[in-house]
Amino acid sequence: MIKTTSGDQPALKMVNSGAAAIDIGSTMHMAAVNPNSDDMPVRNQTLESDTTVMAKHTKP
Repeated sequence: MIKTTSGDQPALKMVNSGAAAIDIGSTMHMAAVNPNSDDMPVRNQTLESDTTVMAKHTKP
């Protein structure tokens, strides 16, 4: 039996703790890093000029 969490979703195993996720949308960009590595692991930006800030967020 698969271990589940709330919402009946299977628990996910961490594959690479140094990886970042980036979602580039038409009105908003989002970036996420390991929650143990930053006090604000998910950030979103709505202005194109803020992408530099987001890029710095994903660097070690």
